[in-house]
Amino acid sequence: MITVRDITGQASQIRRFVDFPYRLYRDVPQWTTWPRLLRRRDLSPRGDFPKHNPVRLFLGERDGEVVGTVSAQIDSRYNEHHRRKTGLVGFFECVNEPSVAEALLAQAERFLRDQGMEEVVGPASFSFNEELGFLVEGHDDPPAVMMPYTMDYYPELFRQCGYADARNLQAYALGHMPAATAKKINRLCQKVHKSLEGQLVTRVLNPRTLRADAQTLCEIYNEAWQDNWGFVPLDVDSIHKALKLIRWTVPREAMAIIELRGKPVGMTLIVPDIFEATRAMRDGRLLPWGWLKAWRAFRRIHRVRLILLGVLPEARSAGISLLLYNHGFQFGWTHPRYDISECGWVDEGNHTELARIGGHVAKRYVVLSKPLSESG
Repeated sequence: MITVRDITGQASQIRRFVDFPYRLYRDVPQWTTWPRLLRRRDLSPRGDFPKHNPVRLFLGERDGEVVGTVSAQIDSRYNEHHRRKTGLVGFFECVNEPSVAEALLAQAERFLRDQGMEEVVGPASFSFNEELGFLVEGHDDPPAVMMPYTMDYYPELFRQCGYADARNLQAYALGHMPAATAKKINRLCQKVHKSLEGQLVTRVLNPRTLRADAQTLCEIYNEAWQDNWGFVPLDVDSIHKALKLIRWTVPREAMAIIELRGKPVGMTLIVPDIFEATRAMRDGRLLPWGWLKAWRAFRRIHRVRLILLGVLPEARSAGISLLLYNHGFQFGWTHPRYDISECGWVDEGNHTELARIGGHVAKRYVVLSKPLSESG
């Protein structure tokens, strides 16, 4: 018999919640996630998301053994912006048994329904700005930082519980650009610079103006992405906090802001694939020696992820996005440590310029949704 318990705020049970995937994926070397200590912190009531949003954690058990986990949460910023009543499910891990998935999702949906939500979307751990979707193609490659790696049977478990595909997402990969392609891209970029001669300025991360840069990045992203599916407004404090952390791990060129006629109109942010380091401590434990394994592996990271890119609508026809892509990937290709870049997620319906500069779809993801009827 399957029992599902609400273990929100229970430290000992959250530990079991976090430990379960390590047992589930023990024979899957590609699987990677955050260290257990960081995951437990994020799931606790003190975590950044639970502090400001309703969250419930559910643990599925059979004969005292964990067989599944799921969270139910409401992203208040998303609902306020889109004027919707959407609940989210995330952190879904489950043995390949429809009855277990059904029991877990029923509890999550009941909580969201009681909160007045009219639909449920997932998986999102915790929000659209974090790990989103089930991996459906690309299981042979480990995930890049903040991208999900999930069992291939998960989408079907959701569909058997009444969910339908809501969105298809992609991640692009770019290796070193062929000489002919590089020449073509450089020629296109030169045309953009020539057409806007004296009007363009590209600047990189400046530790002395970090707060101001965070403000600029936030303003560009929020205006550039506000009409996109899944958009959740970023706030300056969280971006500033993230920049303070990553400035010690990446060269200044990893973040670029382009100004047109003195106004910031485009930005990009690239981070090293920290999951390459966390994968070195296979059991996810920082202590006693996991931190040392991760530190040694960090110095051997060879992949970067383009995590943010945005151009204001008024400047999109000027070729700014091409300049930003070229800046980012030139950084990745010319840095002695990195030899591959990943960009995601990208909406499947977005005909991105990534393909024009030699990128190919390396992974595909699916997000599912379900209406929440009053009766359940």
